[in-house]
Amino acid sequence: MIKHKTSKSQDNNNSEEGAKLSQAVKQMRADLGLTQDEFGEIFDVKGRTVSRWENGEAPDFFKKLSALRDNLKKIGKNLEDYLI
Repeated sequence: MIKHKTSKSQDNNNSEEGAKLSQAVKQMRADLGLTQDEFGEIFDVKGRTVSRWENGEAPDFFKKLSALRDNLKKIGKNLEDYLI
């Protein structure tokens, strides 16, 4: 696998984006009144995985989600429109 070098500004943007997504996951779960285990059941993952999402310990997941959002924007769609 080829790794692409990123600039520090790109790394910072990824960190900021990851922090925003982590907070969004945590807020969504709280708004729904679910435990991490209950929230994880929705996505067929364990509560520990949800904990990692909320603590920014799943950078690959957030990178993929960010890429999906960016690609949807290119075709005039919003990721948020697909989230229930």
